Amino acid sequence: MNFRTRILGATSALVVSGGMLAVAAVPANAVVTSTGSCVGSVSLTKIVPALTDQTKEVKVAGAVTTNSVTLAKNGGVCSNTRVDLNQNKYPGQPPAFLTPKAVASILTGSASCSSGASAQAADATFASRYALNGKITNTMSQTYTEPVTNVVKPYSLQAYVSVLGFSASAGPDVIDLSGMVVLGVSVGSNVTGSLWEDPSVKSVSPDKGYQNSGYTPLTGVQAIGALGGCADGVPNNVAMPGQPAGSGIPIVLVGDGNSPTFGSSATGLAFTQGE
Repeated sequence: MNFRTRILGATSALVVSGGMLAVAAVPANAVVTSTGSCVGSVSLTKIVPALTDQTKEVKVAGAVTTNSVTLAKNGGVCSNTRVDLNQNKYPGQPPAFLTPKAVASILTGSASCSSGASAQAADATFASRYALNGKITNTMSQTYTEPVTNVVKPYSLQAYVSVLGFSASAGPDVIDLSGMVVLGVSVGSNVTGSLWEDPSVKSVSPDKGYQNSGYTPLTGVQAIGALGGCADGVPNNVAMPGQPAGSGIPIVLVGDGNSPTFGSSATGLAFTQGE
């Protein structure tokens, strides 16, 4: 494997594979029904402590970005979600299109960005890696009136998810996720899909950043330079542009569609039920 290939592979190590949230297997003859999807959001995600080439416990927390021109949230859309009317919590099915006004994620795990045999050999605690697990919560702009209490509430969707690892077929900066919706619309549905995640820096005027978010993903030479430390086999050698070696990658933008760093394609999140 050449050095450039290992650098590209390093983007996949921004998250780790390993243990995953258990999701019930669907029998081969099951009828699987779509219960919606969420696509189009762009979140600013902070990694604490910053991700380096040495495996350690990290907390990954994301929040939807704001378009600085329109002042609208870059929350995308959740479409064709469903509710169980027998629970008497909703007056009817949700609107076909729900627009998130907030998207928040919190995941924890043990991670590094070391990629390739030499880099992983130099990662002193590589064997202690385990998958990032946590929750993603969408709070919608649209509301409903609860039939029993007459309280007006926003539609919402909360899912517990696990990062399954790098999506080899989609691109070097795309991760696969799996999980289950535990609250809100489409509750009880399985979650599948993929997202891209690209190391990013605060934009410098007049650049307004990706989707006017105020943050710009690294591309070209800058991306290769930052991620090269993940693959070169030299411990504590990962840094964003202009930062000291070993300081790591503290911020990534996360979204779906075509990634700004490598043009990879991510599907967003889909929800299904079937037994």
